[in-house]
Amino acid sequence: MDFSSPAAWAFWVLTAIAAYIGAYASEKGKRRAAREDSAQIRDELAGTTQALKEIEAKITGREWHRQWLLQQKRDVYAEAIQTLYHMHSATNLLNKALATQDNKKADDCITELEQLAPSVRKAQSLVAIIGSPEALDALVKRARRSRLGMRSGNGPHWHSKT
Repeated sequence: MDFSSPAAWAFWVLTAIAAYIGAYASEKGKRRAAREDSAQIRDELAGTTQALKEIEAKITGREWHRQWLLQQKRDVYAEAIQTLYHMHSATNLLNKALATQDNKKADDCITELEQLAPSVRKAQSLVAIIGSPEALDALVKRARRSRLGMRSGNGPHWHSKT
């Protein structure tokens, strides 16, 4: 091809421009596609992140509730054990007073046991609400053993104030 004619130059210039525009358009298309893909990925990531945050909040809420419930159980059981300890101690002192026929001491122990009765009922109620059925059953059995028939007045070591 002869480059002396203006037509040949025009052909080569147009070919070069067309090649440049084609390459430019191709690259521009790749960038646009990447932007669209990136926008789609961002949207999907935002949705996944939101779902993850919701799951995390549910787990955190459940974990907080579980910890709160364990704390409540611990407090209730501690109070129940302390009440039973006082009841057991008063019952032991009553038995000793009755064995030595110390009526004054026995009357004091009976008064103490009567004063502990609301605490025992409270402990039983709280364990019934928060504790396990097994814990409630054990508490009731232990309280019955410590009372030694005080409600009916016919226990083996019952002493009346009369």
